[in-house]
Amino acid sequence: TILYQFGGYMSYFGTVRWAAFQPLIGGCDIGAQQSFGCPPTCVIDYDGVANSDLYLNYMSNVKKTPLKHFVIDGGAYSLAKDLKKDEEGNPIYSWSDPELQNLDVVVGVPICAGLSSANTQNSASSKMGRGSDAMQNNNMLGMLDITLNTIKPKVYIFENAYKLATPLGAGIKEKLIKLANEAGYATNIVKVNTINHGLPQNRTRTFFVAYRGDVAPLMTYEPTPCPTIMDVLEGLPPQQSAFQERNSDDGWIQYLKDKWGPNYREEWAKHASAADFVADECGDMEMAKKYFDEKGQKIIDYCIGKKAQGKGWMSGAPLYYGPSKLPSLYGRSMGRCWHPTEERGYSLRECMRLMAMPDDFECPPKGKAGMIGQNVPVCTAAYYTNQVLKYLDGELKMSEQKNVEQDFCSTGAIRKEAKIPKTGFAAIMK
Repeated sequence: TILYQFGGYMSYFGTVRWAAFQPLIGGCDIGAQQSFGCPPTCVIDYDGVANSDLYLNYMSNVKKTPLKHFVIDGGAYSLAKDLKKDEEGNPIYSWSDPELQNLDVVVGVPICAGLSSANTQNSASSKMGRGSDAMQNNNMLGMLDITLNTIKPKVYIFENAYKLATPLGAGIKEKLIKLANEAGYATNIVKVNTINHGLPQNRTRTFFVAYRGDVAPLMTYEPTPCPTIMDVLEGLPPQQSAFQERNSDDGWIQYLKDKWGPNYREEWAKHASAADFVADECGDMEMAKKYFDEKGQKIIDYCIGKKAQGKGWMSGAPLYYGPSKLPSLYGRSMGRCWHPTEERGYSLRECMRLMAMPDDFECPPKGKAGMIGQNVPVCTAAYYTNQVLKYLDGELKMSEQKNVEQDFCSTGAIRKEAKIPKTGFAAIMK
């Protein structure tokens, strides 16, 4: 019997048993549910990673599907494995509970701060800095270990920063492959871009997929035509307030309007950042100071100093990329992006739509609006979990290799055999 149809692909696999591991805001798992045609059996989290609350509330209150919530007794970077106990020390749930048995797939969203471009800390001076040795990467290792050695699904798929598949992430990538191979899984590391999945966001990410067995399959590359930003936003009700209240009273916006008049967007789009625009077109930001209060003038002095040193800067200035597409949306960038047609920034709901989140999903509290960018967009998650479904159906070509990499960020697909690391599991967990 045909179970359902997704994107033109009809599955004969049957009901997929899958679990959601650390959903964060839930976009990846909403995409997986679209692909698999059923909700997860449960949600697994580390204690203190409370961002999954919105997803759990959505499933319970909107979708009327309450999910059992397994909580690991330890922080996200702790490498803990034991589940929480009640106040009297008795187990609340167990890894042997039926919701975790005979799973086909586990979908994970490990914290990506250790490799994210948004992390500007120096890895040489901080354990929380960016790089393979960043403490945040323990979350990836711990989730992989629990999933493959305790839960043991047929497939584990998780998404993370694009730099996992670059030289910056080479060290942690090797550790992940080694851990997976020792647990009896083959791996495929896939570089992806959301703009290929029908959403106008140039968002590059990496999927790490572990398949129980000795040979990894090859995913297929089928890009979807991309609409404009306004096509995606069509149908939303009028917005009453902008993201972080950025509006036309902003000093940068006033300067650009006075400089270029009603067509200021056309010139601005050539530079993206308003601060870059002022520096590139005018050569000196001093002339823009009159548009700012004392705090804003100090920011301009900071930008001038960085420019004199030949360095880049983070000014907090508004951003505009034109009406066709955006770069990767994340916490700080969302609050700075300027609307294509209206004199304001994007609203929270518009940012949710630009991540392909459903309109009935509750917006996060304003102070936690950056959660919107914590997941790969729903459409990208749906595409690659659908690839996992094709694997379960036996529809993907096998690679004849244990560890492969694929690059779907451009118009072509590149495959190469992944380097198999020589470090052991004991070294990984130190």
